[in-house]
Amino acid sequence: MSFFILDYQILTMRFSLLATVILSFTLLACENKIEPKQNEGSRSSLLNQDKPESTVRSWQFLIDNNDFDQAKRLADKKTIEFLSEFQQYMETMPEDTLISNSKFISLRCSENRNKATCYAKIEDLNFQETYNDTFFLIKQENKWLIATND
Repeated sequence: MSFFILDYQILTMRFSLLATVILSFTLLACENKIEPKQNEGSRSSLLNQDKPESTVRSWQFLIDNNDFDQAKRLADKKTIEFLSEFQQYMETMPEDTLISNSKFISLRCSENRNKATCYAKIEDLNFQETYNDTFFLIKQENKWLIATND
């Protein structure tokens, strides 16, 4: 019986996360087209995973620009599965309306062995709103990866 409850809780958590992300991108679909940002650094530096902060900044840039294939290189196995599902959904949306544009106001990470938690204050430049976000990371093969908080 407890196995089914645990399974249900995990399913509910994944659905909530997916629903939140879908809602965010649906709201962005109402905006005019915004060109992908190029001032965040070159593509090669985006995949720098030496520190949790650089991984989070790269992740946000790639997600803002719907570059899910590259974002998967910064993700653990469970997050890759989620991104694949989300990518399939995003392929049904008009491509020119889904580019986001965000800027880190602050980013603070704390490491504990092979895990890190990063707290960010991010400005959504499309909606001119500020929000707080938390990123969970795990270190695998000397690389910091975005992870789910299971």
